[in-house]
Amino acid sequence: NENTLEKEAIKFKFFKQNKINGKILGPVNAPIFRLKRKYRIRLLIRGPKSLKLQNSLALIISKYKFSSGIKLSVDVDPISFN
Repeated sequence: NENTLEKEAIKFKFFKQNKINGKILGPVNAPIFRLKRKYRIRLLIRGPKSLKLQNSLALIISKYKFSSGIKLSVDVDPISFN
């Protein structure tokens, strides 16, 4: 449900907040918040476009245990947030 997703997004943000060289914005609802009976939330990480940032994110994501039913998608170079 949407409350569980929001709490999990906030927990994930604080889990990685001091472990990367970048600024974390969000979580905010996606423009299309509900799609195919699934809720969507976005986090934006702003930082230098470097392999160091991408590798540290990959390591952090692999160490974090998400609640059941929650799926994470990563877009390395998003074109639009509309």
